[in-house]
Amino acid sequence: MWEIIAIINAVEMQTETQVIVPILPLLMMGCIIGVVILILGLAQKKNMLTGFGVFLVGLMIAITPYVWFGYRAIEENGILMKFSDITIITVLSVIGGIIISTGLRRMIKHTK
Repeated sequence: MWEIIAIINAVEMQTETQVIVPILPLLMMGCIIGVVILILGLAQKKNMLTGFGVFLVGLMIAITPYVWFGYRAIEENGILMKFSDITIITVLSVIGGIIISTGLRRMIKHTK
């Protein structure tokens, strides 16, 4: 009888493995890639490359707070967001949107 209980418990206690991806290095890598492309575009005086670099920097500025708070919410099984957190997300999204539109205008100017 004890053997049957041990087998049932062994089946019920299956281990789950989770891979936790460090999110901060991924966000930093996206920003660095955008800045490098922007610098290369400015050095070579290519509007398309510069516009793409500006677009990437703006995109990273806009999505970083969403990814960061989402990651924290998943990692900590929910978080309490304050008014200041929502304000930070909003301000960074607006700034990122302005930078994205600047980069897109520069890219469109190149195609015409």
